[in-house]
Amino acid sequence: MFHISLTLGTLILAVLFYAQERIPMALVSLGLLVWLIVMFQLYPLIDPVTGVNLLSAPDLLFGFSHPALVIVVALLVIGEGVTITGSVSMVASWIRQFSLGSWRLALTVSLLFVAIASAFLNNTPIVVIFLPIMVTLADELKLSSSKFLMQLSFISILGGTCTLMGTSTNILVSSFAAQAGVGQFEMFTFSALGGIVLLVGLFYLVFIAPSLLPNTAPVGSQEFQRKFIVQLEVLPETVLVGKQLADEEVAELFEKVVVERVLRDGKVLVQDDDLYILAGDSLLLAGSARDLKKLEWDSGSSLLPNSAGKPPGEDIKRQNMAELVVMPGTSMVGRTLSQIRFQNRYGIAVIGIQQHRHIRVRNLAKIKLRAGDVLLVQGTSDQLNILADRRDMILLWGVKDTVEHSAKAGTSALILLAVVLLAATRAVDMLVIALLGAFLMLASRCLTMRQAYAAISPQIIFMVAATLALGKAMEITGAVEFLADGLIQLSVGLSVEWILALFIFIVMLFTNIISNNASAILFAPIAIGVANQLGVSPMPFLIGVVFGANAAFATPIGYQTNLMVLSAGYYSVRDFVRVGLPLNVIVWMLVSYLIPQFWGF
Repeated sequence: MFHISLTLGTLILAVLFYAQERIPMALVSLGLLVWLIVMFQLYPLIDPVTGVNLLSAPDLLFGFSHPALVIVVALLVIGEGVTITGSVSMVASWIRQFSLGSWRLALTVSLLFVAIASAFLNNTPIVVIFLPIMVTLADELKLSSSKFLMQLSFISILGGTCTLMGTSTNILVSSFAAQAGVGQFEMFTFSALGGIVLLVGLFYLVFIAPSLLPNTAPVGSQEFQRKFIVQLEVLPETVLVGKQLADEEVAELFEKVVVERVLRDGKVLVQDDDLYILAGDSLLLAGSARDLKKLEWDSGSSLLPNSAGKPPGEDIKRQNMAELVVMPGTSMVGRTLSQIRFQNRYGIAVIGIQQHRHIRVRNLAKIKLRAGDVLLVQGTSDQLNILADRRDMILLWGVKDTVEHSAKAGTSALILLAVVLLAATRAVDMLVIALLGAFLMLASRCLTMRQAYAAISPQIIFMVAATLALGKAMEITGAVEFLADGLIQLSVGLSVEWILALFIFIVMLFTNIISNNASAILFAPIAIGVANQLGVSPMPFLIGVVFGANAAFATPIGYQTNLMVLSAGYYSVRDFVRVGLPLNVIVWMLVSYLIPQFWGF
């Protein structure tokens, strides 16, 4: 019982650290591995027959050579090749041209393509590509982007449940299945069920969800424009100098921007219509990115950056404004702009920050950034386009409205198609197929070795290795049987079908609180233990983990793409509950009924 307690304590700590996301995921995973090794060195679990430690360091490090890890790495390289050559962007650009005029048609076509792409590529880059496209599409249709963005995240999740390579969660559960002797999932093991859930979910997202989302007012309305508070420095010899705020010419300039305060020599002046504006004054303004940029341009004055450095000044005509979304799980999360040395590193000034509907007005350089924060930045077109290639941020608005297509786009698409077809035939092992696809991406120069290295996420590598080690520790110490027995005791008198439904419900509940991968880590071993206790096949319970752990719709913290659209779509947590909870119920009812039909007990 001592080793069971140690292992369960480690499990709880691991889930908590994975869920809070303040410490980089790779560091949490590495720490978990080290802790397990040290713990079972200090308190070894000795085999009474052989006298050897059943959980020695080599036993716990086996995940680094596990086929599941190699498959994940190879698939990441394949996905990067398809993304970086512009194959997805080409289709996305076509969708915009095809569906203009009907927002429902535009939404349906876009979501259907995102779902198909997410089935074979990592969800995150698909959402990264489509986020600015959907914002632009909403702008062209004169709708709020909140009309589309939550559905974009949800459909990418549903698409990811259609194939083995759709999400890292699927790979994690598959690796647990292989470790337990159930057998690794094949590419299309759960595609039939995933396709049914996807179609039902698509209907809900297109025809029901829009009525549950915030009022879809036109983009230009004051209610839906994202607001920032910034400082405007009044430069000499500009139209504002010597004028009063009540002057007709000035009032016209500030028509869509609110003057919150007037600062002169570090002091806040009493604001009234008789106040004359002088060179060197700073006006504290509230407005949208577009309106603020227009005011800066028309007035000839300068929006001040947050930190030391030369303001745009006379070069404002060369400056462009953009909105950046901070990506979850990146090095920017939890750090300030000063610590990142943002302006010195990128040559771009941050002039406003919005954190989950809250405008920050204190010293921006000292604010710790969170996943999903929106930064209002200013720089030249070249600087902004260079920034668009980074993985830390998404350029939501302000990027040049063109898509550069690589000559290798067709080649990368063919390689992906070949990988999918080979996997469908089952003639070759998935490990071989994935390695072959990654090699062809490099050999055909769809991407360079440096780009391939950048695509291989240390977070995924260490997470797979660490969670496999934790799963083995739970199995060897008896922690799996202990948890499974507890769950069965809670469901005394229920049939196997209802126990499965209860199990999936619990997985869904946790995934909306602690994230999808953390739920997979927690419940995949329990699924096998519950099935063994009941004397039935573990496959229905493992499939239940796949769909339950991916069904993170009711909160923004459950899935990475939810955080990406949180501020971009100007959503509240209540919006996610209102739209996502019904989808959770629909998916739960569907999979609880259909899993036993596809995989008998």
